[in-house]
Amino acid sequence: MGASGAAEVKPRKLAGAACLIALGATAAWAAKPLFRLEKVIGADLCNVSASQKCEGGFNAPRGLSLDSAGNLYVIESKNNRLCKFDSEGRFLKAWGKFMVSNSCGVDSQNNVWVIDMLNTYKFSGDGGELAKWPRNKGAGQADIVHVGRVTNRVYSTKCRLEIYDNAMAEQGIKYDIPPGYCVWGLGEDRQGSLSCLMLLKTRGKSGNAAIFKFYKDGAYLNRWDFKMQELNGPEAIAVDGAGTMYLCNTGNHNVTVLNANGDILGSFGSKGAKDEQFYTPRGICVNPDGNIVFVADTGNHKVKKWVLETPGK
Repeated sequence: MGASGAAEVKPRKLAGAACLIALGATAAWAAKPLFRLEKVIGADLCNVSASQKCEGGFNAPRGLSLDSAGNLYVIESKNNRLCKFDSEGRFLKAWGKFMVSNSCGVDSQNNVWVIDMLNTYKFSGDGGELAKWPRNKGAGQADIVHVGRVTNRVYSTKCRLEIYDNAMAEQGIKYDIPPGYCVWGLGEDRQGSLSCLMLLKTRGKSGNAAIFKFYKDGAYLNRWDFKMQELNGPEAIAVDGAGTMYLCNTGNHNVTVLNANGDILGSFGSKGAKDEQFYTPRGICVNPDGNIVFVADTGNHKVKKWVLETPGK
């Protein structure tokens, strides 16, 4: 099956609940929901081992984010740069020479944020550097950044959670992160509620995954724990406007979808190098309506656009 095919989501049977429910704000899952692979972005532009001069070609893409116009921003972790594509997946430009960066975020003014080992950067959508702040002492290379489009907060996190406004003034809001957990992904819904994807660290290795959800003011809302066969080392999460969660199930080489109540609805993709497959996906973003999902297929050096379809249409 190529880019024109569709991958049927494989539902998980849930006790006392329907296996498939509404997905996203406008896209409803029918009896056999389909995700269609619409486009592979950056696949034919250059060899993955090329230097930064190769415009648009990927070398280990990771962090993904969308602006309000649907433009896609991609952190290319091996080339240490940020690439911009339009809503059709056409390459526009690339910039930056970052010191190990894994993520990016876009605020409500369509400014683009990047964090690396040394600095937090704020760029305009065309790549102009608007501001740069040195990282706090002890900041690590694996830290991630997330920008809430509703609250306009800047979240800097890994084994801690720091919260700033868009001028990098630290905020007094506290989220109760349990000891032993590291945050691997964040996402806000339309109400500003924050979903945190966490992995328990056991003797230096990642253990079982959990998702913690908080109200906008930091108050605890809910928690869901998962077995390794359900979520195996997930490394990224995206949340649509309705609170539906999309996770890079990295160790299982698929994307797993959960509703706003933490129920697993199903997954799409499988391990492999074909267009409709993944190998260690590590970045994901979704449009507010939940019907377009971009996935960083990191191990295959590609970014893939998936569209939710209703059978019969």
